[in-house]
Amino acid sequence: MNISAQKLFLTISILLLLSCFNSDKKEINNLLDKRQKAFELKDEGLYSSLIVENYINDSNGKKIDKDGVINQFKINVSAFDKISFVKSKREIFVKKNSAKAILDTSIALTIDNETVNYSTKELLSFVKVDDKVWEISKESELDLFRGFVFGEK
Repeated sequence: MNISAQKLFLTISILLLLSCFNSDKKEINNLLDKRQKAFELKDEGLYSSLIVENYINDSNGKKIDKDGVINQFKINVSAFDKISFVKSKREIFVKKNSAKAILDTSIALTIDNETVNYSTKELLSFVKVDDKVWEISKESELDLFRGFVFGEK
């Protein structure tokens, strides 16, 4: 293979690799959009569909499975009349079939016509299941009720 053919092959290989990472980031962004929609619509079914089936999180010495994280979601959303994500800055880092996202999120929470803006940083982890679809493998420790009580951070 001559030098120009090697350069062409290398360039095409790099472009294909970069497009895969961009595709993964786009899929994770779509998943985060669905997560946001699940919170805003209080849609337990949608939220559940985003969580990996074998979900296990060790939080403060307590193991939380998929049912536990869905229960936490229900507790978070049931307390509020309305939940609106005002902004969400996202940084996504992909490594093969796992990824992490750091979210800088502002949320408007409403109870009885009283709205409080709550800003928080979240860290979520993802896994690519069967090399096809991204799912949440570790949810953030978001506590909307604490945000409502204590307001803007």
